[in-house]
Order: sequence, then C-alpha cells, then structure tokens
Amino acid sequence: MGKIVTKKQLAQESADHPGQRKYRLYRKLADGSKEFVRDFWASGDAAAAEKVEIHRSRMKLVDPASDAEYFWAYDGRHAVDRGDGTVEIFDSLADAVLADGREESLWERFKTWCWLAKERAKDLRYAFSDFWFWYRHYDMRTNKSHQRFESWNLDGALLDMIEFNVPIIMRDQAGVPNEFCLAARAKAHEDEAGFDAEKSYSANPSSSKSEMEAASRMWKAELEALLRHVRLYRYYSDWGAFDEKDEAMAALDKEYRKTIPTLPGTDGEIDMKAVYGLAQAEWRAVWEWISRYGQNLWT
Repeated sequence: MGKIVTKKQLAQESADHPGQRKYRLYRKLADGSKEFVRDFWASGDAAAAEKVEIHRSRMKLVDPASDAEYFWAYDGRHAVDRGDGTVEIFDSLADAVLADGREESLWERFKTWCWLAKERAKDLRYAFSDFWFWYRHYDMRTNKSHQRFESWNLDGALLDMIEFNVPIIMRDQAGVPNEFCLAARAKAHEDEAGFDAEKSYSANPSSSKSEMEAASRMWKAELEALLRHVRLYRYYSDWGAFDEKDEAMAALDKEYRKTIPTLPGTDGEIDMKAVYGLAQAEWRAVWEWISRYGQNLWT
C-alpha cells in the first residue's frame, strides 16, 4: 500500500519549493541493493549532488569508520487518484499496478484477446502495404525499388543501408579505391629518400601483391570505422540500450559502456544531455566519412 495524501497537500508541497524538483536519497547496501533514506528538494542535479555530499560528510562524522555510499535519484514515484480528493503514492508505476491486486475478469480477458487479434490483423495489413509499395516502385531495368518507411524515417533508412551493405562490400570486395593503392605504394617505399609515390603510381598503376594486400587492409579499416560510427550513433541515441541478440552491438557495448557519462552523485544515472552530445558527434562523423569516401562504396 502506498502513502495517501490529499491533492491539496501534494500541490502545496510543490508550491513550497518553487523552481525546484524532488529527489530521493539512497544508501547503497553491501549486496548492491538500495535503501531509501529520505526525500529532498533541490534546484537541479548539481545541487542534488551537493546535498548528497553534505549528507555523506555528516554521516562520516557520526561514524568515521563507515564507508557507506549515498546517491541521489529522480523522484520517480507514481500517484494514483483515489477519486475522493486524495491520491495514493507508490514508488513506481509497477508498484501501483501490482498493488491493484485485482484479477482480470473473463470479460476483461476476452477484450484483451480481441485487442491483440486486432493489432495482429493491423500488423498483417501493414506488411501487405509494405510489400505492395515495394512492388509498385520496382524498376526491372535497374532492379531497384523503394520501401514505404523510407519517407518517414529517411535518416534511419540511410543508416540501415550503410549498416546492412558495408559488410557485404567488405566481403565481396571487387576492388580497392585508387587512393588506398597509392597510399600502399607510398608506405612500401617510405624508407626510400625522395621517392615520389604519385609519380610512380601514375607511371605504373598496377599494384604488386603486397601493395594490394596493404591497400585492402587500409580500405577495410576505413569501412569498419564507418560501421563503428553508425553503431555508436545508435548506441548513444538509445542511451546504451540495445538488443542483446545483436552480437555486433553486444561487442560494441563491452568496449564503450564506460564512455556513457553519468550524473555526479548518482549510482550510474545517465547524463542524457552529455550522451546526446556523443550521439551528435557520431552522426557528424558518419557524414564526414561519406563526404570523403562515399563515392567508393561499390562492389
């Protein structure tokens, strides 16, 4: 059961703290769980972190041997209107649902089944619409078509095309762009004073086996960099969340999880603003790469 207060009390509590928001102070236990200490109000996250530090210092004076950790978190409690001028406050929406404790009636279960059937039929209709759209736009001369979702999600569609096709380009590599062949020629003769790689390549553009292998490695490294920028953009845009069945993203998470900024004074609360900045940096990196190498994306 949650805490019951009147709507007037709830409104007055907010009015008593203008320009502030409510936070919760927790103590982290040895088993990793959190123990609620108290609520408090602060003007922002930085002020909340300061209050946590003050509380930690006070507890240290009480017990110098204590190494207890304290953190703040946003007040994510859920208020349920009781219909009598009062609200019941739960720690979370999940707690509010569980507190209901009411079993669905046969009629309610039937309505749920009907809703699920309706949604399934809707999904099938969309699938048919998607196929029909692709079919209507198919050009037999070029073997190309378009998908319906492209127009309302063009940014995502472009990234989808890159992420799907770049591994194919790496696998089926029909050739290597000339600039990498030139770079491989320069690398092979870097110890020769006065060697002019551009002049040499102009006179003989046929790469040796070792040069071609080196050029291929360079090109593959650039393609892998493009894929990494695309995946990092998605990783940061979703604040580090990903489908665990996606092996590529799972591997990336192991390498980049620690790069996700967290808010000071919290037990790993993500700094959304800072993560957004990381996502935007990766977005720019994708298109800077395309600007430089995009015309070489062929097999």
